[in-house]
Amino acid sequence: MKKLATILIVGTLLASCSNNAPDVPGDSDSEEIASISFSRSESATNDALNRFSLNFFADAANANDESEGNYMYSPLSAAIAMGLIANSTTDDIATTIANLIGYTSIDDFNSTCNKLMTYLPHKSNGTSLVMGNSVWVPANLTVSTNYADHIKDLLNADVFSYSSPTNLATGIKNWYHDSINENFPTMIFPQAPDYIVLMNALYFDGEWSKKFDPGKTKYETFHGTNGDEEVPMMYGGQSACYYEMDDCIAVSIPFKNKKTDMFFIMPNEEVSIDDLAKGFNYSKFEEMLSHKTNLNIALKIPRFETSCYKSITPVLESKGIEISDLRFDKAGIDMTQTVSLDNSTYLSIKEDGAKVATATSTATLTSTEYIPVTFDSPFLFMIRNNETGSIIVIGCIKYINEPI
Repeated sequence: MKKLATILIVGTLLASCSNNAPDVPGDSDSEEIASISFSRSESATNDALNRFSLNFFADAANANDESEGNYMYSPLSAAIAMGLIANSTTDDIATTIANLIGYTSIDDFNSTCNKLMTYLPHKSNGTSLVMGNSVWVPANLTVSTNYADHIKDLLNADVFSYSSPTNLATGIKNWYHDSINENFPTMIFPQAPDYIVLMNALYFDGEWSKKFDPGKTKYETFHGTNGDEEVPMMYGGQSACYYEMDDCIAVSIPFKNKKTDMFFIMPNEEVSIDDLAKGFNYSKFEEMLSHKTNLNIALKIPRFETSCYKSITPVLESKGIEISDLRFDKAGIDMTQTVSLDNSTYLSIKEDGAKVATATSTATLTSTEYIPVTFDSPFLFMIRNNETGSIIVIGCIKYINEPI
């Protein structure tokens, strides 16, 4: 009898200026600066992952309904979750996934992801990043011991059994709380007891290298796609990278230790945010980087939080890839599955908390010393590790729903 399965991805992101970071793998007492070393084939695989990440976003923007609001994805989370599928299914489907992401060897993909999952959470990156994988199987099915050991060694994925939809929801929430973070994201759980769930979860918490002074935050107008709204606008002087092209401007500001940056990209007046997003692929980003100028900037960006739950199945379908009637042969499960992929992301952008506000410079900014740049209309954003090029999250903000 044909069984049904949904493969879910959860990319949970908190990007804020908080000192309440959870313990993360690699966050030892050692102050040694972590580094990452790839073999030649792993370096090519990492490059493929970075190309996939930005091309994935452009494809998602093209598949997205323009009438919908804010959207965001964790391409890194999506790629690793698809790697879980590749390590579980038939060779034909694994090849389809390899062609989509752009790697040539599943072994290189596994070793590259393993190194990224070890390096990116290291405290030397100046941010708190927690990543985890898990596989949830109905109690009436049994996965092979070799498969469980394999994905544990390669992708640090644990295999769990569940007896009912309620048991599944409780189990995932408890796993997330214990392994990732106490704040569980909005998520839709299967309501039938015959789903196999493969999950990748990601939590990010970053503290700005130069913090915004909460005393300078003032309500100003944000010209969103739903009309004008008054939002709290953070204001501060930043030594930042500035990028200017024909259709957009961008600013990137670093997190602590300056090994991870956040990019804000805003279209020019004659370009819509949807058109910019649809064309914001790997080539566009590489072109943008070539226009970098280091400047002192009087930066204004909204303080806000937003969440998004999106299916990425239409993105795959738009690329002509149908991952349906999936088999879990490598897991030792002899039956056909139907597959869906979903992504849940939460984002919060703030100034520093009051506990460290006194460390913020209170020097007055003047127009002769700083170039003013204000993000008061829809923009794209991205969080990227500078050494590996990994895109932790990327998205589009069309309006500010509930200012905080």
